Amino acid sequence: MYHDKVKLGDEFKISIMGKGEVTILNKDNSNETIFNVFFVLDLKTNLLSVGQLLENGYELSFKD
Repeated sequence: MYHDKVKLGDEFKISIMGKGEVTILNKDNSNETIFNVFFVLDLKTNLLSVGQLLENGYELSFKD
């Protein structure tokens, strides 16, 4: 099993307990799998980064 630590924006470090995959439903109803997504026990969701999405060809837009 994969173990490591990740530093969040506020400099707080949390433990990574594993890596897995996340399936995303695209606008056209097709599925895309993103691999090597970190599982962090203390978070309510998996840690999928903006960088991972960009590497997989996604385009991101942030508003407000």
